[in-house]
Amino acid sequence: MRTNLPGELKRIKYPVEWYMVHRCGLAPFFKHDDGSLSKVSFEVCDWVEIDELAACGGFPKRYPHWRFAMEYEELSKSYTYGLSKIYEMVINNDPVYAYLLEANNPVDQKLVMAHVYAHADFFVNNVYFKNTNRQALNMMANHAVVIENIIDQKGAEKVEEWIDTCLILEDLIDCHHPAIKRGEDEEDGGFLREPKDEEDDWSGKFDAKRYLDQFINPPKAVERYREQLEKKKKRETDIKERGLIFPAEPVRDILGFLEKYAPLEVWQRQILSIIREEAYYFLPQGQTKIINEGWAAFWHSRSLTGGLLTDRELIDYADHNSGTLVQYHGQINPYLVGREIFRDIVWRWDTHRRGAIYHDCDESAILENWDQFIAFKTIYENCRGNKSLIMEHWNDFLGFWRAVKSGEFAIPKEIYDPQLLLRWWDFFINLDEKLDEIVKEIAQYAEQEKEIERQIADSNGQSPPKDKLLAHKEFVATEIRHCQRVQVFLMGLDGIRKALAAGALKLEPFSLPLAFFDYAEKHPGILPIGQGLKKIFEVRKFYCDLTLNDDFLTEALALKLRLFSYHFDEEHDQYVIDSRKFEKAKAALLRQLTNSGRPIIRLVDANFNNRGDLRLIHDYDGPELDYEDALDTLVSLYRVWQRPVFIDTVVDEKKMRLGFTGKKAISEEIQP
Repeated sequence: MRTNLPGELKRIKYPVEWYMVHRCGLAPFFKHDDGSLSKVSFEVCDWVEIDELAACGGFPKRYPHWRFAMEYEELSKSYTYGLSKIYEMVINNDPVYAYLLEANNPVDQKLVMAHVYAHADFFVNNVYFKNTNRQALNMMANHAVVIENIIDQKGAEKVEEWIDTCLILEDLIDCHHPAIKRGEDEEDGGFLREPKDEEDDWSGKFDAKRYLDQFINPPKAVERYREQLEKKKKRETDIKERGLIFPAEPVRDILGFLEKYAPLEVWQRQILSIIREEAYYFLPQGQTKIINEGWAAFWHSRSLTGGLLTDRELIDYADHNSGTLVQYHGQINPYLVGREIFRDIVWRWDTHRRGAIYHDCDESAILENWDQFIAFKTIYENCRGNKSLIMEHWNDFLGFWRAVKSGEFAIPKEIYDPQLLLRWWDFFINLDEKLDEIVKEIAQYAEQEKEIERQIADSNGQSPPKDKLLAHKEFVATEIRHCQRVQVFLMGLDGIRKALAAGALKLEPFSLPLAFFDYAEKHPGILPIGQGLKKIFEVRKFYCDLTLNDDFLTEALALKLRLFSYHFDEEHDQYVIDSRKFEKAKAALLRQLTNSGRPIIRLVDANFNNRGDLRLIHDYDGPELDYEDALDTLVSLYRVWQRPVFIDTVVDEKKMRLGFTGKKAISEEIQP
């Protein structure tokens, strides 16, 4: 694994980084207290190394366990037989780490780097990652050292069995825990915990020489601990003798509860704590798979086709990118679904296909010509209802529409896209401002180019800074060419404006519906257009997979992506469509995304039947618990809690209680 990028990859990295930050507006760097910014660190791996890293979740050092070896074996065989290939991996860390496959060709490396910068932007800015450990590489390595030390003391087999037990329970955490500040339940702590091995009752005082005692054991601190101990013992007595229910409220973070209150040895508690901490680290990645990959796919597609690729690279990019975005029946490709949702948001917010004015509209003449109505609405509001002025500007729109559609005034008709009509119209009505902006931008880049040339001349041939400067110069040259193309487009719009003023343009044959006037008057106010990019940055910051699909997945988009309700036909060994109804398909998708598709389990009583047994409930919403999985979980809970464990659920529409007593499994109907 190489931490220093070779020259050819640096020449790809720097232009991509500048493009993603300065053209796309991404913010992929952590800002530190001293004002400095982190970086995105790339490392180059061969396929063996990248499979090893992928098997360990992307981390170079993990605790010893057989599951990592099994994962590596599966990945290795899959790559060997051509079934899959890992192009990149990105680690949520400060700095963000990304691994590049050495065998990737330059087009793939360019695609991967653009994809990585978008992932880094998501890690830095999305609220679901706000409370994750940003020193994850160190955390995982520290966990590995702790468990290796425990293995040295307790033996590999014993520790491995305990890790297996904890891993079965790793999903029993609260998916809302990182975002909610809860009070500690110390007043109830340890009510059933029996001292074991190293955890004998402590007096509150550390062993110390007499002359150091007052410093190491301050009297006030010792007294405060003793008061807490008395309070805890009284609470234990009340719970045991009076049968109080504990916890006072249902607990979703069952793993955290067990870490606090289960009667464990110190080493067992340490491992349980490690499994829980890592589960919470990976939690937001499971909650944001679609939106995160969609965000990265949206920006790598937009940036590569928008200027990062040369003409000769486009075919290779299209070929490789299409393989990433393929979707099979019964499966969700997060790259495709997420990207298309973001594209749909951009289009809807650019054209104001949102809000009451759109969703309450039942006029077919308006809905079928929505872009034209929005252009009319803008004119109507700007003209304050003056009909003669409205018709004058409406004719300007019809002339503009006809000109860009037919390819006049240096605007090739091949680039006309109906979805861009309103955005171009917005450029047209603000043309002087746009022309001034692009002239200033070209001048600024020209000054940057001169400054870079001066720095190159002063670099004395030092390779690293010169490489970066040359890449920066290439980026600036690309931006100048882009700005010049935009300037040509704007000059074409200016030609249309002059032709309109001279009355030299034909108008698009479009009969203005009377419904436009009535509906514009019914919904007063200027409607903002061209707000799509602004909206998706807001979505990137505040949304997860569940909320993204709940708020932004439309029936038209679901039909386009074939997001139907499927079930697996065992007879034909394939997924078949169960229902094409949007409401049913969306409900099934949201259920799949709720709690990452896992059943919601709550701990409601840790003193069940006043015997210290554990009682859980399953929030039943349709799918039943898998009995074998439920039994494995109950057995593992018993090993941790060391008392019988029960869960209330629904089986065949009957309320049932499943359990494990330590000797046998229990399944009984709950009587009313």
